[in-house]
Amino acid sequence: MRRKLEGLQNPGVQIASEENLVDLEYTDDIVLMFEEEEKAQVFLDELTAKTQATSEEQNMAKCEEPVEEVESEEQIAMAKEAEKLEQQQKRLKFLQDQLEELNQRENEADHLVEEENQLTRILARLDKLELQLRALEDKYKQGFSRRAPLRQHNATLRRRSTAIQSELKSQLEWLERFVSQCTQGENSEDKANSEGVEAVRKIVEADLEKEKKFVLELDILLGHEAAALWNDKESSWIREASSRYKLLLQLLENCRHNTMARLEEVHRRQREELRSREALLEKVEKIRDEQFPKANLQQHQSSQNCCNPPERIVDGYQFPHNQDSIYKAERAYEEILQKEADRLKATEISTLHPTKQKPGLPYPYFKPGGNIW
Repeated sequence: MRRKLEGLQNPGVQIASEENLVDLEYTDDIVLMFEEEEKAQVFLDELTAKTQATSEEQNMAKCEEPVEEVESEEQIAMAKEAEKLEQQQKRLKFLQDQLEELNQRENEADHLVEEENQLTRILARLDKLELQLRALEDKYKQGFSRRAPLRQHNATLRRRSTAIQSELKSQLEWLERFVSQCTQGENSEDKANSEGVEAVRKIVEADLEKEKKFVLELDILLGHEAAALWNDKESSWIREASSRYKLLLQLLENCRHNTMARLEEVHRRQREELRSREALLEKVEKIRDEQFPKANLQQHQSSQNCCNPPERIVDGYQFPHNQDSIYKAERAYEEILQKEADRLKATEISTLHPTKQKPGLPYPYFKPGGNIW
């Protein structure tokens, strides 16, 4: 501007100054343009650097994201596997509990069979005692059918009283065998039988004491007194003997009735146990099929051949590779179930046959252990 003013003041130099002014203005424009280009280049460089940094950060984030996703997927898979293994162990524990209950049921069934055999033996002993009692009755009845010779009533009364005493002693011995073989005192029926036996024993002992006194009184009887006493005494002996045998047979029948009732109760309990065990077996088989499908049987067999199966560690917790134990448990279940199925099949076959009746007995004859099992 100053040069421009000077040019205006000096006209001679005006043309030259105008040319120089144009050059200067052009030079200033070039300088400004270069400065602007430098600023733009700096800005462009900064922008490029920022863009590269941003892209690198994005690339790093993209590279880190798959690693995190992979780790998360592995943790989820391990958690699922651990949960599956825990559920499998719970099912295995449940199966073991069911098998323990099944074994307990088997022990109860064996106990019922033993009780059935014991009651059947008692019935057999009752039959034997009844035969002995009837033989004893027939033996002494023959003595009553004999007539007393004349003028020998005293001696005949003595012999008859001695025979009656022997009969009474035999009845007391029979009662002892009856008590020792057929009453056990474990329930109310046996206690009632024991009370009845005690009452009959007192009656027999009283009759025995009476006969002993009668023998002593015979020594002072005269002949005509003995003859007059004969008819009354003989009829009295017959009535007393008949009454005693009725009491003894009633004891025998009561004991047989109670034993039969207990035997029927045992049979009922055996049928209930059989039904409950069948239901339990079906339940165990259903759970076994869900837990160990047959399609995985070959896999279990191949795992059995491994001597030292590997172990897995998830988040510091050690999960054993228990395919071998699972297969062994499955095989044990199959053997137990097969054994129980065979036993149930044999039981069903035995129940199809009707109960046999032994000739000469007033009740069905039960073979020990052969009615239910």
